[in-house]
Amino acid sequence: MVALFHLKIGAGVLPAIQHGYLFVDLFFVLSGFVIARAYADRLRTGTELRAFPVRRWGRVFPLLFVSSVLFVVARNAAVAAKLVGAATATPGASPRSCSGP
Repeated sequence: MVALFHLKIGAGVLPAIQHGYLFVDLFFVLSGFVIARAYADRLRTGTELRAFPVRRWGRVFPLLFVSSVLFVVARNAAVAAKLVGAATATPGASPRSCSGP
């Protein structure tokens, strides 16, 4: 529904798509209930409760770290390619076209 909302597909067919952005909130609410239900029995003691965020961070952080590094590398490569393209362009030519007059 969220994708259809952003792509503006089927808004006239299904009224729910007009409010597709609300499905993000619904997803997080339902996820909270599922996680709470799944971990309710495991988090009864203080030791388990303290270990939970550490384990959770250990699962989430590697993906966050790798994604961030890949983004920075890709962004820097794009900027470097743009700078190299501008440096090799002929004087007086538009930076968007290297074909000349």
